Amino acid sequence: MSRIVVITGASSGIGLELKNLFEGCGDKVLTISRSEGDSNHYMADVSHEIKMRQVFNDIKEKYGRIDILINNAGVGMSGVTELLPNEDIEKLINVNLYGVLHCVRLALPIMSEGSKIINMSSAMALFPVPFRSIYGAIKSAVLNFSFSLKMELKPLGIDVCAICPGDIKTNFTNNRLKHFETNERYGDRIKTATEKNDGRENKRMPVDKCGAKIFKLIQKKKLRPFYIVGGKYKFLYFLTKITPKSWLLNITAGLMNGKMVEKKKNTSQRLEAKQTVQKPTERLAENNANGVNTQTVDVQKAEEKPQEKQAEVKKTIERPATSGGLFGKRTEGKEEKKKELSSLLKRLDDKTKK
Repeated sequence: MSRIVVITGASSGIGLELKNLFEGCGDKVLTISRSEGDSNHYMADVSHEIKMRQVFNDIKEKYGRIDILINNAGVGMSGVTELLPNEDIEKLINVNLYGVLHCVRLALPIMSEGSKIINMSSAMALFPVPFRSIYGAIKSAVLNFSFSLKMELKPLGIDVCAICPGDIKTNFTNNRLKHFETNERYGDRIKTATEKNDGRENKRMPVDKCGAKIFKLIQKKKLRPFYIVGGKYKFLYFLTKITPKSWLLNITAGLMNGKMVEKKKNTSQRLEAKQTVQKPTERLAENNANGVNTQTVDVQKAEEKPQEKQAEVKKTIERPATSGGLFGKRTEGKEEKKKELSSLLKRLDDKTKK
């Protein structure tokens, strides 16, 4: 007997892939979205409770049951949390959280033992990033809502599972509510973070591959509380178990805020400053290589200002010999150089006394 499958947000992306896969297995798939569809489609906004109540009442009258409910409808948003408009925050909460809640509560009366509820959360519920705080928080709520619901419905034989996909090649990124408003406190950080996220489009998992993985998971007789889709995110989740949370947050913040680039820039500036400090030493080495007697120059300057330079010449005698340094090339004996400088120092002392 074919199953009755209800999928929200099935007009594109993961939802559409799942619709095609279930229909390919002979199941009856009913879809819900704001877009137009076929005869098995309900055009409705999942955030409108009254409209959704009409949809599920119609499903009850026509089919009498729901075997699988997949809450896939959702919208994304990015921006500086402090500057986000309230109406967009409310929209995100209404669609991504209340939409799930409405569908679950309206579907449960016609679900029985063996039925399944699949809630689409996100890898961002496990790995938050800056400037996606509202979206990540709501997806975390969906994840924990699924955990609690799983415990509530276990005695009834209704299984619940949350799916946490990573980066998938869909129109979700293009349709995300993007806010680039900033001020002197945030600078270009929101722009940098958004460009980094959107720049990974070609590295995302193909939607057909993601849909096939999720479809396979749903067929399991016993579902885990949640599944992560994407090898990279499974590895990151493993890291969260063995590393301090603060370490991961600092690394993520550095990558997404452009701090790594700024750190490299600061390092480059420090190197340039160091090279500037080293320039006198480099000139000294160059003079030695060209046969210029640096010691004689120093003594001449000391003779001009004996009281100021005498201590400096004494330090020069105590300074260790280095290749191409004050004592010339290593082929010349250290003792000869010391004797020469001692003689010059004596002459300087005699002149000072006079």
